[in-house]
Amino acid sequence: MIADRIHAAICEMGITHYEPALVGIEPVVGAKAEFVGVPFTSEGTISVGSFLFRWCGLIARAYTRTLLADPLHWDIAPASAKDDLSKLMQNKKLSRYWVRIFGSFAATGTHALVPFEPATKEEVLIFEQVAWAMEYFAISHEYGHYVVGNRSLDADPFEEEFKADRFAMRVAEYIRAEPLGQDNPYIATGAGGTLLLLSLELLRTVSKARYAMRGPNTHPPTVERVSRIANRHAMQPQRLAMDRSFNDAACRIMQAVSSTVAQYQKQGYFEELRKLTDGGKLGSP
Repeated sequence: MIADRIHAAICEMGITHYEPALVGIEPVVGAKAEFVGVPFTSEGTISVGSFLFRWCGLIARAYTRTLLADPLHWDIAPASAKDDLSKLMQNKKLSRYWVRIFGSFAATGTHALVPFEPATKEEVLIFEQVAWAMEYFAISHEYGHYVVGNRSLDADPFEEEFKADRFAMRVAEYIRAEPLGQDNPYIATGAGGTLLLLSLELLRTVSKARYAMRGPNTHPPTVERVSRIANRHAMQPQRLAMDRSFNDAACRIMQAVSSTVAQYQKQGYFEELRKLTDGGKLGSP
């Protein structure tokens, strides 16, 4: 459904491109999405791993709960890494939920070790908006590699990623009311993409690239990608202010999450979890 809507948006944008890419879900673990071109042809395949959407859903749920726990702090209070970390750590249940998400995917590539905690009626609208925004960005980005003709042997891999990000944000203008029929600010501002990029960067850190998308050898620094997304409307002050507001909140929360995860990592939590799962002892850490 996501791929069909993105393809329709591309057609609505009047972009001349090749035949629709073959889209599929690979039976592999991890948070993965990629485009693979067929050599010497104009065809290609866009694929995601079996657990990408679980990843987006879990990150969206944890993000929504963090935001709603104190929205004024994340949106208005002066940015302070120390205060942000303290704010998250004060909520033990929430901070542990974040750690369980990264621990589960780092150790197993799946959500197997994360407790099932569905969104409440107070959370569901923002949760759905954030999750859809992350998923649309992931697929739109891979379509960007296909449509703009990237992946040539002599291409600059960093510039390819920037082009794909820009394309994903162009598509966002056409699907910003998807799928709920009302404007989704996390799609329109790119904050869903920012949240996906930052969460995957942290997953690469704790999993040592075991179950995450490709890392820094083929991708530019995440901070630069996020900056380009958040500041792309530099000549439109109102749009820029909105973009910065949503993206800054995502950056602040993910920085606090990263610091929280780092504390558990120093204590050996993730290494011990990997040992348990590698030995077939899936317990409740």
